[in-house]
Amino acid sequence: LLLTVLIPKLSAQTIWDGTADVSWYDASQNYFDIYTPEELAGLAQLVNSGIDFNGVEINLQDDIWLNADNSTVNNWTMIGGDQTETTKEHYANFFRGTFHGNGHYIHNMYCSRDNGSGGFYYHAGLFGDLKTPCLIDSLVIINPITRATGGFQGGLAACVAPGGNVTISKVLVINADINQNHSSVDGHNGAIIGGVYPNESAVTYITNCAATGTVYGQYSGGLTGGAGGGIFTNCYFSGTAGNGSYGCGGIASHSGTLVNCYSPTLGGSSATNGININNVSLTNPSATLGDAYRPDCLLSINGGYPIMEFMICNDPSCGPVTNLFASDIQGSSA
Repeated sequence: LLLTVLIPKLSAQTIWDGTADVSWYDASQNYFDIYTPEELAGLAQLVNSGIDFNGVEINLQDDIWLNADNSTVNNWTMIGGDQTETTKEHYANFFRGTFHGNGHYIHNMYCSRDNGSGGFYYHAGLFGDLKTPCLIDSLVIINPITRATGGFQGGLAACVAPGGNVTISKVLVINADINQNHSSVDGHNGAIIGGVYPNESAVTYITNCAATGTVYGQYSGGLTGGAGGGIFTNCYFSGTAGNGSYGCGGIASHSGTLVNCYSPTLGGSSATNGININNVSLTNPSATLGDAYRPDCLLSINGGYPIMEFMICNDPSCGPVTNLFASDIQGSSA
């Protein structure tokens, strides 16, 4: 009898040394492979110098450890955006390229925009400002922590800049800790993207994406804060979003279009919550997450919540996520 079981991804834990390596970059090329934390930091350095990578494909070829577990020694500099921004809607140094995660994991990102004087700058995330024709896909981000005064902050990216037309696909954020340090300041916060706002005239496609964790601050949503131009398809959030006094929602704090999205977190009248999975037993296969997901069986990679199909071996007992019940995804509003 041949028994097929789930195998966790095992990768040498080479922790980022805090430096940036740009030796891989050649301006005459339009395809690059990234293997190390230092090379990923090099991508940030290049984008922050004004190279937007429009028409360029970046392939992540190994798992990345930006810190050891339970460590915040290394403070991540966003890939793009304004690193010392003090207003919400100011955009700079866009990332416009294609970033293929290839099923790899980025562990323990800590992005704190501390200004050194007891306060914090705006905007935080793995990426800063995304802009058309940006595509990011097939990536898992584990234990991201962001801290900012306001503006936009998210586990994957701070925001989609005006002009939109960005695609995010098959991104899973596990155990996010997104915290707006000054909740009285205008901000948009999400476990994946801080905001796709104001983008009512353009479209950001967020497809087959999910997150677990905690999102705190003004206009907080499970996946994104304001979602003016966002179309969310086959997504879920499990955790806590909001700060008790400003708009919060299970998927987005407000706006956006949802197709087959689920969350237990409920916000106010303007919130974009998705189907309240605590109250509805979903037994209709047409109302399930679909082929991009698999149950988190045997190894509990994601606390029992659905994971991406590329995260497991071919175990016939772990087919597509169907027949979701209230017990499958749990959480609460703040």
